[in-house]
Amino acid sequence: MEFPLFSKLQHWISDLPAKLFWIKRAPEPGTVILNQKRIYTVPSKSGWMLVLVLLILFVTSTNYNLNLGFILTFTIAGIAFVSVFQGFANLASLELEPVSAENTFAGDSSTVRLRIRNPGKRARYAIWIGWRHAPEQKQAYDIPPESDIIVELELLTSARGRCQIPIVTLNTWFPLGLLRAWSYWYPGMQAIVYPAPEAVTPQIPLSGDGENESTAVASGGDFSGIRPYRPGDSLKHLAWKQIARLNPDSSNALLTKEYVQHTGGETVLDLQSLLHALATEQALSRVAAWILQLEKHNMAYGLHTGDLHIPASAGEEHARRCLEILALYGERS
Repeated sequence: MEFPLFSKLQHWISDLPAKLFWIKRAPEPGTVILNQKRIYTVPSKSGWMLVLVLLILFVTSTNYNLNLGFILTFTIAGIAFVSVFQGFANLASLELEPVSAENTFAGDSSTVRLRIRNPGKRARYAIWIGWRHAPEQKQAYDIPPESDIIVELELLTSARGRCQIPIVTLNTWFPLGLLRAWSYWYPGMQAIVYPAPEAVTPQIPLSGDGENESTAVASGGDFSGIRPYRPGDSLKHLAWKQIARLNPDSSNALLTKEYVQHTGGETVLDLQSLLHALATEQALSRVAAWILQLEKHNMAYGLHTGDLHIPASAGEEHARRCLEILALYGERS
């Protein structure tokens, strides 16, 4: 049987430390140790039901002078009382340390890795770890004595820039499920969220020293992007996979793959010039898509944002540096 008022009261009590936590604390860099001040306990639904049963047993035993009833009541109460300390000890002295947060594109998930160390000689059982804002995603872990585990949590991102890792909760109902012991941890770690690449981009503006040294060709060359179909385009270059995703009633129901052939020179992705024609986020998304296309074909390129000029290069590190610049574009230092 569910009691809405009781459930709301229990939720409010459980969430109260988090509210105080927000007031008192900022992201915590380095290793955090769960001491007595960081661990909170409250009876679970089963625990409150047991309290009610024990109260009924005690009143009944008192009215009818039942010695066996008193023995049963105090025995169960003693077991429940000991479980309070067991539940608290299951979290006490754990060492929490942030490990890494993968950079990702807006709209994708970042994998956050956290290290949980058990320095004691007693194993810790059934510790549920997850995000405070998404409790349904929590996972249960057992931690052997004097060892540590790596916890991986998926964090969904929505906007480019620096993404602060949110509050993590550690919950346990060990050993009898009568008591919930939990703690909050605010890791001092961030992930860099790149702009989401534009789905359909125009031809990459490949340029050389002085003259444009790349031309769009009907066949051969390197794939540079997808554009709307124009009369005279070869049917061999229709982008069937992208066409299948389009609404047949749309005005641009056909898309064409575009190829470029280049004879050398340096490719510079000029974000500043794009900003004159496009909104900031759209321009960033387009440049991000161009970077991925150029990396796919192992082509060297540079990046110009107005304040920064990154020389032409290629490779994973170069792509990561350019994407981070795009992610943090416009951010005040």
